[in-house]
Amino acid sequence: SLEAYLARHFPESAMSECILWRNGAIPSSYSDTTLTDLVSKHFSSAVCSNVLTHLHGQRAVKSPAELALMRRAAAITHAGFMNMMRRSTGPVGEWELNAQLTCGFMKNETVARGKHRVRLAFPSVIAGSSRATVLHYLAKDMLVNQDELVLVDAGAEVEGYVCDQSRTWPIGGHYSPVQRDLYECVLDVQQHCIDEINRSSSSGTHACTINFLHTAALKRLEKNLCELGVIPSCVSAGEAAQATRQLFPHAIGHFVGGDVHDCRYLSQGFKLGPGATFTLEPGLYIPPDTAPACVPRRFHGVGIRIEDIVAIDEHGRAELITHTPKTVSQVEELLRI
Repeated sequence: SLEAYLARHFPESAMSECILWRNGAIPSSYSDTTLTDLVSKHFSSAVCSNVLTHLHGQRAVKSPAELALMRRAAAITHAGFMNMMRRSTGPVGEWELNAQLTCGFMKNETVARGKHRVRLAFPSVIAGSSRATVLHYLAKDMLVNQDELVLVDAGAEVEGYVCDQSRTWPIGGHYSPVQRDLYECVLDVQQHCIDEINRSSSSGTHACTINFLHTAALKRLEKNLCELGVIPSCVSAGEAAQATRQLFPHAIGHFVGGDVHDCRYLSQGFKLGPGATFTLEPGLYIPPDTAPACVPRRFHGVGIRIEDIVAIDEHGRAELITHTPKTVSQVEELLRI
């Protein structure tokens, strides 16, 4: 037992302090408090800490070599998205778009020359029409009709480092007025979060965290939805906030790099300093049957997510690693080619 081990190896309080590292991934009958109390019998000052929290804090900050691999994964992901988007004429099967995505990965010149070993970082989400309101829709077995939106969340993995990117575009080449308004609402939220990171850097506070950005994203999205009439003016402030959380039910981002959802033992309150890499992925999901009662019917059935990877540079500013077109004008221009 731990008690016997400590008594055998540390019979007296000869050392002033101790940090007891534990592997938080392994279930234990001991709580942190119990472990600290046990160790305190042998050390005047004892702390129990999950070693994975500290290791993931180091893992969250990427070296230049790691960032280079992530940029390569992003470049290959970009090639797959471009190949898929240029062939988006309806009606088109979600499975066909998936094939074009994979083909784009494999046609990338560095992959074709055998310079990099590449695979999908995770099962791709390719969701047309109202299926895009399902966060992890994986079936890819339905047709996407002309003028419907398709949401794609996909990424390549290169030498153990991953990319995670989402884009939403109209099959046929043009956003409808409602689609455009909702899309630009989401894109504005992402830009607002980038501005918040850069503002934190400029002020010298360097205090941005994923939690901070999520709160900023919710406030900005609520403001945008109220201005668009998605949340009517007659709704109370509390109901508006609740509706916004229902329409944007996931976090603004997550750490990424050695895994898609990387550093899962790291708090979302971790300060995003130089080298930190994470996603910014505001979304808006208005299911056709379960949307908040206050949302007008004309907005129902739309799902939008815009996701990019951000790295914090040496000055504390946001640098986008992913570069696939995402403004309305850029996307519509691409779809005309």
